[in-house]
Amino acid sequence: MNRIIQTQKIKKYIHNNLGGNPEIKRVDFSTTFPAYLNNNFDYYELNYLDMKLLLVFFIYDNKDITAILKRIKHISALSGYSNRIICVFDEATSYLRKKLIGKRIAFIIPGKQIFIPLLGMVYTDKKASTYSISFSNQSYEPQKMTPSSQALLLELLITGDYNSTQEELAHRLGITKMSVSRAFSLLYSFNIIKRIDRDNVMVESPYEIWKRAEKYFISPIQKYLYIDLMTLDSFKEQLTLSGESALSEISPLVGISIFSYAISAKNWKETENKPEALTNIDYNVVKLEIWKYKVHKLKDKIHPLALYLALKSTYDERVQSELERIPRKYLGGN
Repeated sequence: MNRIIQTQKIKKYIHNNLGGNPEIKRVDFSTTFPAYLNNNFDYYELNYLDMKLLLVFFIYDNKDITAILKRIKHISALSGYSNRIICVFDEATSYLRKKLIGKRIAFIIPGKQIFIPLLGMVYTDKKASTYSISFSNQSYEPQKMTPSSQALLLELLITGDYNSTQEELAHRLGITKMSVSRAFSLLYSFNIIKRIDRDNVMVESPYEIWKRAEKYFISPIQKYLYIDLMTLDSFKEQLTLSGESALSEISPLVGISIFSYAISAKNWKETENKPEALTNIDYNVVKLEIWKYKVHKLKDKIHPLALYLALKSTYDERVQSELERIPRKYLGGN
């Protein structure tokens, strides 16, 4: 089947059965993937519910589960999409589907079945009345937050405002009301925040909420770019000092060689005359962090809680030592 027709069919299938407005575009890995991964698969990026997922279309007919797991592992390591990969099949036996579900490998068979555990989504034509989008009381629930749910949680913890409408929150976060609604559903399902009734959230200690959320956090950074230091002034007002550079301003950390700045993917996309990304790194560069959601601030600087999430996977012991103090300091932990 023509890939353009097939991607349109997938967009329509997701929209009709799961809601939202998925967008799909081709991804070229010809210069970064080995030949066997380029010759046997086609790659498209699915942008859905504020997440970027990689659709892997299988060209060859061999759908052995062992071979699929091996290929997905390689693609995951090389593509940068990590666990955000979805296999796309024209057809698949019931045996293969059961194996994929058992291994929690996301897949779509257009017109027949959707299984995306990362988003808590299961849909089959035969069980349309039983399965839809659900984030609670199902065996297929996501293991990490989505960008929207993490952005929402930060907004609630930083502002302490649990009374705003979903429309107001959507406006502040720069996302849709549907994304806010799904973000709340995910936070409820993880028991990170608790519902009193349909319209009210239980107000608890922010630090206790944070501790419950820690195991579900994701990195807010979509990708890194390096640009020439001399080009920074042309759009510096859109940037926020981040990374170890920002941490050094609120801690004794020293020895920063390259300054880091954060900008949301939305704002980066809207930036005119973007500077050229560099491949050769020297001392006359700055590092840009392209964030998956808005960069939360405190007095025009990156909020320390947002900074914590950006740096939490850093292996530097000095950094980790300084990060440990942030949640208690800004959320009132004892």
